[in-house]
Amino acid sequence: MREAVHKLKIEWDESLHLPGSTYWKVEGVTNPRAFFSHIPKIFPHGMTLLIEGLEVGASAKSLYQEYPAVYTKRVACDTMSPTPASFHVEFSPNFSDCLCRLIESQGLAAAFYHFKGYSEDEVVFTFHDAFRGELVLSGGLSEVAVRDFADALGCPAERAVFRVDLRKQLIALDQAINPPWWLRAWRIFRRGKNV
Repeated sequence: MREAVHKLKIEWDESLHLPGSTYWKVEGVTNPRAFFSHIPKIFPHGMTLLIEGLEVGASAKSLYQEYPAVYTKRVACDTMSPTPASFHVEFSPNFSDCLCRLIESQGLAAAFYHFKGYSEDEVVFTFHDAFRGELVLSGGLSEVAVRDFADALGCPAERAVFRVDLRKQLIALDQAINPPWWLRAWRIFRRGKNV
């Protein structure tokens, strides 16, 4: 995990993130078919989905290979340890239909655990613990579009503020578990003096 945290810190500026300090949260999204049917209201076809999973099945892997993304960008992974399998796919109506059929026949775990949608410039949404947790949408999306999307799903949408600065939190975590060489040497020296 130490290496994964350090890698995330180093790659932070090269990765796409949700922009700003606010976001839209939509809770209660549990139906994959309804989600993929209405997400084009805020996330147009042709954009890229980053799909992550720890137990991605062979059918899902094959499906993801059939729909390679037109463009791929570095997007920070949501799971640090163990490192999940990840796939960049092009979002399209046909892909969505195939994915929903796969989920209906094999379950969510065989398809993914988390997924994100991104443009060439930013993460537009992230669905950590997909269809179980909170759907997070970019704060840069228009309120009208977000409310239209959420209403179509029968779910509430509200604007929220990120409670922590994720970059600062990551830097602090990295410093705690990956101290510089001189600090490690100092700690060893101090332990030797206290014996």
